Amino acid sequence: MGVSIEKYGFEAKEHSRYIQKIIKRFENPKLKDEISRVARSPIRKLGPSDRLVKPARELVDNGIEPNELAYGIAAALNYYNPEDSESSELYLSIEESGILSTIEKYLGLSETDTLTKLILEQYHLIREQEKARVS
Repeated sequence: MGVSIEKYGFEAKEHSRYIQKIIKRFENPKLKDEISRVARSPIRKLGPSDRLVKPARELVDNGIEPNELAYGIAAALNYYNPEDSESSELYLSIEESGILSTIEKYLGLSETDTLTKLILEQYHLIREQEKARVS
């Protein structure tokens, strides 16, 4: 939270209230949001300047490991919906070129980036959990 407050000049108490408001919204069982809608267009959402990678890089730059964001990025990389052209493109890229090459191509990260290492850890953990669930 400190990075956002410093960078964007948020007032700490107001920012905390906003966070709690959003959390309560997600806890409301009457509000439903389909996974296919949230996860669609992953190439755009995983872009170097978009909602996941950019803030994760900023946290790394400030000495903070963005484990939750790395998990979200890894989950997006693991998501496959054949009806979503971007999801299909990522899936094919991973299958044909591997996860590291896909991260470099679509997320604009290099093999040596701290964020890449965090994403890879989470990606493989998700894959292992999925295999265990299916078995």
